[in-house]
Amino acid sequence: MIQSLDKVLEEALKINPKDLKLISNKKKISKIIIKTSTNQGYEKLNQGNYKDSMKYFNKVLDVDPRNIKALMYKSEILFTTKKYKESIKCFHIVLYIKIIIH
Repeated sequence: MIQSLDKVLEEALKINPKDLKLISNKKKISKIIIKTSTNQGYEKLNQGNYKDSMKYFNKVLDVDPRNIKALMYKSEILFTTKKYKESIKCFHIVLYIKIIIH
């Protein structure tokens, strides 16, 4: 439900990109998506359900591609599932964000 509302707001912003109320609502919904998806992903990770956990962390990254926490968890899942090259790639993104962008 929240994600579909987020998409509606995206479309509305395309029509009226300077609408401050729409921008504010989009930011609020994005924060909710990030928080709930991170919590659900962490819960699934603790249960050993890597596939579903990855889905939730990818949802976070769809909203915020620079989310360090989601990238770290994703890297951990990839490492645990023996996808070492992908895990290292993900971790390199974290380092890039930490060192160069921040």
